[in-house]
Amino acid sequence: TRAAAIWSSLLNGSQPIVIDVCWSPDFAANGLLANCGSRTGTFANFTGAPLANTNYPLPLANQLSNSDLNGGDPEMQCRFNANRPDWYMGLDGIVPASRFDLISTALHEIGHGLGFAGGVAWDDGSGSAECNGTRGVGCYSTIPDVYDRFVQTSNGTSILSLANNSMALGSALTGDALVFAGPNAIANNGGAAPRLHAPATWVAGTSYQHLREDTFTAVATGLMTPAMPAGTAIHHPGAVALGMLKDMGWTIYDLSITYVDKSNAGLENGGVLHPFNTAIEGVSAVPFGGRVFFFAGDYHENLTISRPMTLESIQGVVRIGQ
Repeated sequence: TRAAAIWSSLLNGSQPIVIDVCWSPDFAANGLLANCGSRTGTFANFTGAPLANTNYPLPLANQLSNSDLNGGDPEMQCRFNANRPDWYMGLDGIVPASRFDLISTALHEIGHGLGFAGGVAWDDGSGSAECNGTRGVGCYSTIPDVYDRFVQTSNGTSILSLANNSMALGSALTGDALVFAGPNAIANNGGAAPRLHAPATWVAGTSYQHLREDTFTAVATGLMTPAMPAGTAIHHPGAVALGMLKDMGWTIYDLSITYVDKSNAGLENGGVLHPFNTAIEGVSAVPFGGRVFFFAGDYHENLTISRPMTLESIQGVVRIGQ
């Protein structure tokens, strides 16, 4: 519920999002932490859809149509590895070095269900054909996902302008040169299109639908990268990820100015009435040139700031750091 509450404080929508969550025994004990996604189906060309012939994740389609397109069924399904003995269940973000933070993992996985997923594939040439059975070929759906609409190569070529079932598309998907070219993502990344994870070796479920690991290394921007190391807590998606979701159609609360009050134990959305309660959350939320206002207190956190912003006290002495 904490991860859902964090997302709820950032996204402004009228339709509830029901998530079917379970502990699953179907994972290896040292394997995948979790997986999560929007309920399958094609949700395109509905009333209120911003882009024609474009598939939207169900939670977003419901918001844009202001209706419940799937009736009483959950909008999202999430499964967590029940066989791992190394989960950290605490809420404080102080994660032992050998454990994996459940809140951070849940935030990441819900992010995929909200839109961090595309409809492209790369064919490995063996087993079931991902595309046409030819190794190295890339392909996409007849009706692309909204995420796909914003993905380009670094020279500005939309992946959807590359021939379907082609080696050219396959090379682009594994060329470490893909970016998300939405205007809000670019603005929140200081004017540069955020780089996506597109390594030379394609890994289904990891390649393409994450931010690039070696680019977004800071806690403030790292939630939607593919790796979540043990001992790490990231309790905010960051301004870049929020910009990407805004480009896809989500309405995001204005976070150009955020407030932080360590004493707040209730709802957090970064506003003056419901401030974040950690410095990391406040810093993660604001885009380039944003302002973070702190209420008095000692914020004992390791904090890395990697983009221009202003930090100010609005009440008394503020100390940040371990």
